[in-house]
Amino acid sequence: MAQVFDERVSGDRDDIERLRSRPGITVRDLLADQQAELEALRGVGAQERDEAPRWVFFEWRNALVRVLGPRAYRRLRLDRNRNKILRAEQDSFAGLHIGVVGASVGHGIAVGLALEGLFGTIRLADGDSLELSNLNRLPDSVLDYGLNKTVLAARRIAEIDPYLAVETWTDGVELAAAEAFVAGLDLVIEVCDSLDVKLAVREQARRRRIPVVMVTSDRGTVDVERYDLEPTRVPFHGGANGITAADLAALPAAAKVPFVMNIVGVESLSARMAASMLEIDESLTTWPHLAGDALQAAASAVMAVRMFGQDPKAGLPSGRVHVDIATRLGELAEPQQRPPLPPFPAQGPFRNLAEPRDEVAEIVRAGQLAPSGGNSQPWRFTVRDNSLRVAVDPARSTAMDVGYRASRVALGAAVQNMCIAAAAKGVLGEVVLYPDGVGAGPEAELRLGDGRDAGLAAAYRPMLRRSTNRNLADPTAGIPEQVLDDLRSAASVHGAGLCLATDRDVITELAAILADTDRIRFLIPRLHHEMVDELADPRVDPLDRGLDVRSLELGPGAAMLDLARRADVMAELSDWDLHSDTEVGRSLGGRVGELVESSAALVAVTAAGSAPADDIRAGQAMESVWIAANAAGLGVQPIVPLFLFARDDAELAELAGPYAGRLAGARQRLSELIGMPPTRHIAMLLRMGYMPEPTAISLRDAATAGDTAG
Repeated sequence: MAQVFDERVSGDRDDIERLRSRPGITVRDLLADQQAELEALRGVGAQERDEAPRWVFFEWRNALVRVLGPRAYRRLRLDRNRNKILRAEQDSFAGLHIGVVGASVGHGIAVGLALEGLFGTIRLADGDSLELSNLNRLPDSVLDYGLNKTVLAARRIAEIDPYLAVETWTDGVELAAAEAFVAGLDLVIEVCDSLDVKLAVREQARRRRIPVVMVTSDRGTVDVERYDLEPTRVPFHGGANGITAADLAALPAAAKVPFVMNIVGVESLSARMAASMLEIDESLTTWPHLAGDALQAAASAVMAVRMFGQDPKAGLPSGRVHVDIATRLGELAEPQQRPPLPPFPAQGPFRNLAEPRDEVAEIVRAGQLAPSGGNSQPWRFTVRDNSLRVAVDPARSTAMDVGYRASRVALGAAVQNMCIAAAAKGVLGEVVLYPDGVGAGPEAELRLGDGRDAGLAAAYRPMLRRSTNRNLADPTAGIPEQVLDDLRSAASVHGAGLCLATDRDVITELAAILADTDRIRFLIPRLHHEMVDELADPRVDPLDRGLDVRSLELGPGAAMLDLARRADVMAELSDWDLHSDTEVGRSLGGRVGELVESSAALVAVTAAGSAPADDIRAGQAMESVWIAANAAGLGVQPIVPLFLFARDDAELAELAGPYAGRLAGARQRLSELIGMPPTRHIAMLLRMGYMPEPTAISLRDAATAGDTAG
């Protein structure tokens, strides 16, 4: 319908100049504006950016317009479709050849398909011309009166996208032409009034194994017949009772009515449509049509094509459905509103733990206050003779807790807290790791005695106040060197070491690495499920285990958390990330990146070796460092990258699958940036800085203590 000219071709240049000099012609050069729009998009390639423009002549408007070339035009025009339609899907739609029989409801269908870019070529058939009575539902003009309906639809499509191929069958589809019409199509949409043609189109589509979609405007009926997958399927779901199109054409109009009723289904008609059917040729000349119903039918057909194109085998099954908006609107009800998060109680973080009955219970409570990944509290405390034993609870482990290493680090922190409490009570004794042997019993045993340690005892009150702080820090406030030296000393007592990153450029790069690893955690189904399971919402969840969502300090960003918790949303992002050349989901790790970027220091607590006991001692060191940092006025937050406890490539592959290689590279780069010795392992990463006090602190599960009465 529209003529496209390439000014690089000499013959086209002549035509362009001829048209520019034509009397009364409107010439518009839209290229600069469209190029500016194109530059604003993300991921535009050189092929699109450097493509030669075109001139398009719309004869019916006497207008000549300069626009982007076909590839760039499509890229820009359909950019807002992403990611409800993926770029690869959009490209595949460009190869579809779709036929539409009937250009009344079919007009809206064809335009809708063009708007969404769901075809490369469309074939429109209708022998009728526009009449005034059509303007109750067709978005045309009285100035178009008498023009063929397919021509009007084709012009509308050309003005949307002049590069789309449109074939107009202005004589419609007669029985003899049905075979030629369906030839070469990928899908047929049938919305015509003639029962003979309806059946003829299906007969030919079935013969060529082409699927057929039909929509009707009453009650939003959608019919799908997948002859491509079911070549023996009977037309109209068996409603034609075996009659052929040729037989049907020979019948008088009155004799066709029972077939129409059987195909449509008398019970499926709305009451007003059914009553109107009885008035045809009496008070009505034909059945009624409404614009809203036609638009809804068109939208249903467009969705059917989209589902077919996105998954040709299973995306659109055969069958019938009523997309009855009137019925659904009759079900209007007030939506349920989630109440806002309640403020964190002022009585403190340990209100759920009973007041200790004796010194032993008080020491165990100190152990319960230790930090653990996701506040999982992966320990069991027991009293035996004059000692306190701590064992890893495998039931509280997660996939990231590779080899129970995270659990042992947390258990080490609990042991350190118990030693601090025992020193404060003057009953400090020996700590024995694996008293019954590795794998044979508890991981640690604190044997009570009469020992005292002034340094440990002095840490008792700070230990009770130790907390995780997920607020942004002040990046301009550096940590004094003396404080950093104190932190190193606290770690060295347990044979652990510290690697510190305080340089702003290094912290910026570390923030990007850690943000990406956090993003990947969201995209792996099992890890995402476990992450969501860690979150405790005070409106619906018990709070003695997991992370109280208020402690995340998200503020207004908390609303996005509900999206990030949805498994179906993460599954979409994961699929896009793994099957496209564009990295997606960067916002998922954005909060971690922002937090690390704001920090004054990133501190790696390193274990002296790889034995289980080394993990426990590193956990003791981590807790000592954390308490000392809090006492010095620093906020502390553990950062647990996905690779932290997977120490070789095999473990990383088991944990992260297709992301293992990327994570291995991230682990290597992080080690280089913090200057970690090759003989050591990172037990925990802590971000530190000067930040506001946390507004909420996750609680503890009293059940982990069992019966600790001495």
